[in-house]
Order: sequence, then structure tokens, then C-alpha cells
Amino acid sequence: MDPLVLNPQSLTQIFRHSALHQTALWTLTSELQRKQLVWNATNMKSGRMLDLFTADIIKSFMAFGYAIWKTTRSGKLLVADPSVCTIARTPAGKWKVISVSTGASNATRGWHCTTFVRPPLHIKNPTCSDWPSPTVLSFPHYLRVRDIEENWLRRDTHNSYPSVFTTIQLEHFKHKGSNGDIIGSMPAPSFYRNIDKYGKAAFMAPSIGNKQVGPTESSFQELAKSRHDAIRNLSEKSTLEREAILAGKNNGLAWDSLTDQSKGEKLHEEHIITDGKKPVETKILLSAADARLQYDRTRHAVLFALGVPPQAVGETVNSERTASSAAIYDVAIGLFLRTVEQYRVAVEEVLKEATMLDDGNYVKYSFGISGIQLNRVLPLLKTNQAIDLLSQTYHLPVSYFDKARVAVMQDADSSKAKQTTAVGKGPQKQLETVAATPSQQNLKH
Repeated sequence: MDPLVLNPQSLTQIFRHSALHQTALWTLTSELQRKQLVWNATNMKSGRMLDLFTADIIKSFMAFGYAIWKTTRSGKLLVADPSVCTIARTPAGKWKVISVSTGASNATRGWHCTTFVRPPLHIKNPTCSDWPSPTVLSFPHYLRVRDIEENWLRRDTHNSYPSVFTTIQLEHFKHKGSNGDIIGSMPAPSFYRNIDKYGKAAFMAPSIGNKQVGPTESSFQELAKSRHDAIRNLSEKSTLEREAILAGKNNGLAWDSLTDQSKGEKLHEEHIITDGKKPVETKILLSAADARLQYDRTRHAVLFALGVPPQAVGETVNSERTASSAAIYDVAIGLFLRTVEQYRVAVEEVLKEATMLDDGNYVKYSFGISGIQLNRVLPLLKTNQAIDLLSQTYHLPVSYFDKARVAVMQDADSSKAKQTTAVGKGPQKQLETVAATPSQQNLKH
């Protein structure tokens, strides 16, 4: 992979290449869109274009920490990519759009900058890395995820190709010289060159006393030439045999037309064959024992930095099967819902300014709670309000709900909640006390 440097363009590209950031953005956007956009005065639903507008605003908030948007004279809502825009802080502490490169025009009239986070005050001209946006905070962990995946790919590529290590093997080289003498058992030292006192390489033959036991320089040259000719002849013969086999009609299989390989491609792969070397098979590269654990923790660090815990996308962070797993889930989802509320407040600020009409009517998110929250507070609600919340949560008309049956369900849930409270004891009771929200035990019903 190419080295990734943090700049405005890379912040935009991350959402095109990182599945983690796409998942976090989709999860956050889906949770925000669970509440419908309605007009404040009439409570009428808004159009599809506002959903697309808010989705672009959320992406800008997550990537850069601020969003640049505009309402045209014809009533269209536009969101500019912050990577092609320049903003500056005014003396009053607000942020003003200096330039917007949209291709057709660089005019800055009508463009607004709404911040989700703010850079440190002591930085006069902050860059994209100075804004503590969720993507900037997750960037170091994202690079680590890329490194781990790249290392796995390199290891798998290495293990997919056959390869060997070779070492020089000079034992038992026997050959007849020109005078008929056998040059045999040439030890490894006889193949090395020595450096004389003048720095010149010279062939050195071993000797015992005054008797030379190894090959002379001339016999060594004969040996090298002879072995070169032998290897060349063997290579030529191997080529002729291969061509004869591939050109044959029967291919040794009784003229079977189904196995005729005369017109087929070569069924083997050429490798380098060395003479005088001993091949040793290379070992495969193994993964570390805790590689999967470290990879999962790094992925989870990216999701946590983006404000979307793994539990929000259906992942588990441990293998616990006791009541502690439910308590951990509740804490994580509670933090996620508070993050969603921060985005909702910032998006509503943009919507109020972008859709404000002369009569004071503007678009906002409808009131409602999630299905998990509704199941927990349903026994405590009035029946009419419970029906309204059920209608908003499950997107069904109010007329579809039977008031009497909803009341019976509320009474049943209330009885189960009292029974659960009465029998709770031991570790489960302690977890119910320390958890930020009640456990999921009531959701099983």
C-alpha cells in the first residue's frame, strides 16, 4: 500500500477505502435517520433531499470536524467538500469561509461553516490535523490496521511461492583429468582462492608436506569446463525429451484423445537448477499467536475513536457469557447514544439555519426514542404516549395500535420488571447497580 499522509485529500479518501470508517458512518447515519425530519410548526415530514443533505453534513462532521454548506436562491441545499475549501477564524471567534473551489466558481457568498468540534485556541491557522475530528483521532489506529493487513498479504504471498535456500556443497567431486588421473574428494578449501601479500587472488591447492594432494590450477580449470559442458548437454537433452513428449500423439497413454497434450501449454514451471549447491526448503512464515487479538483490538480502537463502539455494529469485545456481557453492552450502547445525540444537536443547528422560513417554520428531528429504550420505559408511560412512541419507532400509523392491548402489554411488562427486581441477587444485582443503564434481561421477553 502507498504511504498515507494526513491531509485534507486523505481525509476524504479514507471513506472510500476504509471499511471501518464506512461502517461507522453508516451506523451513525442510520441511527440519526431513525428519527424522521419534520417541519416544526406543522409536524409534516420533509423530503428525501433533506436526508441526503444531513448525510453529507454528518460525513463532514466525522471527517473534518466541521461542515461547509449553502442554501441557494432556488431553495437547494448544497454541501461542499471541506478538502477544497479554506476557512479562517474571525476576531469574534467564529469561522468564516475564505474560498470554495467548486469547479464552476470560487465565490464564497452564501457559504456557511458550522463546527462540530473546535481546534485549540492557541493555534492561529490550524490545519486539518489540528482539528480533533473523529477521523483525525482514529488516523494512527487506522494506519496500524493497514500495516497489519499489509503484513498478512506479504506473508501469504511469500508462502504461496516455492523457494529454497542454497548452500555450497563441494564434497565428492570426482573427475578424470587429461592425463587420466582421477581428481577425487576435492575438499571445500581447494575451491577457494587465496590473497597473496600483493593483494592478488591466486589459486591455492592443498598439500601435505611436499606432496600436492588436491587438484592443480590446470586440472581445476578442466574440471570446471567439463562440468559446464555436462550441465549444458543435460539441459539440451531435457529440452529435447520434453518437446518429444509434448509433440507425441499418444503421450504414453495409448493414443487417448482426451489426454493428448500436443497442443497444450507446458504443464510445468522452470526453476533455477544449481550445480554444486545443496537446496534447503524455506520455512513458511507463521503468524504470531496473538495476531488476531491485536488486530481486533486495533480495529476496535478505530471504531471507538470514531464514536461508534463495536457493540453498535453487532460485534463483541469478549467471550463472556455471563451477566457482565450484558452490562458491558449497555455501557457501550449508552455511550453510542450520547454520541448520536451530539451529532443530532449539531445537525439540527444546521437545519434550523438552512431551512428557516419567514413564518418561523423550520425542519428538525421528530421526537422519539430507540426500540431498546422504548421497551425499558414502556411500563412507565401513559398508554396514549406509549402508542405515539410505538408509532414513531416502528413507523406505523397510530390507528394500527389497539389501546386496550397496549395497556395489557404494559401491565405484563411491569409485572415482569418487578419480578426481575425481586429475584435479582449476587453478581447480577451488583451489575445492575453499577451499570450505566439496566441490562438487556427485559429484552428477552
